[in-house]
Amino acid sequence: MSDPKALLKTKQNELTALRSEHQLVSTDVTVAESKIKDLKNQQTITNSQINELLTDKRKVDKENDELELKLQGRGKATEDSNQ
Repeated sequence: MSDPKALLKTKQNELTALRSEHQLVSTDVTVAESKIKDLKNQQTITNSQINELLTDKRKVDKENDELELKLQGRGKATEDSNQ
């Protein structure tokens, strides 16, 4: 038969090792959750910046289209006066 004191000591050592490993895993999970939260915040900020840039681009595109129409209109007026 095995020695009860030795068996108890072995099991206590195993329990201590498991608790230590659990603590390490818990820390890793906490760090990962924090990184996920930071990445989600960064994604929100980036998406907002993209939307702002797209809005600005649409404004510039609209202004360019309006200027193009004005220039085309002047070109037609010049052609009409030359004929």
